[in-house]
Amino acid sequence: MKKTKHTVALALAAMLACQPLSVYAATFADMNQAPWAGAEASINKAASLGLVVGETRNGKTYFRPRDSVSLSESCQLAYKLLIQTGTA
Repeated sequence: MKKTKHTVALALAAMLACQPLSVYAATFADMNQAPWAGAEASINKAASLGLVVGETRNGKTYFRPRDSVSLSESCQLAYKLLIQTGTA
C-alpha cells in the first residue's frame, strides 16, 4: 500500500508540475510532515483545485502526508481528476 501512495503522490505531482504553480498559504496544520521539500506547494495546489480536502479535527485541517492512501481515497482522487478534466 505504501508503494501505491508514492505512485499516487508522484502522479499528482507530475500533473501539477504541468500547470503554473502559485504560492499558496499552508492550508493544512501538518505540512511540516510533508515527505519532500516541494510537497507543500503541490498539496496546497491540489487542495485549491478541490482534489484533496484533508480531515478536520479540533478546528484544524490535517492532510496526513505520511499516511497510506486507502483504496477509497485513490478512487475519490481519480474521480475528481476525471471531473476536473471533463472526461467523467
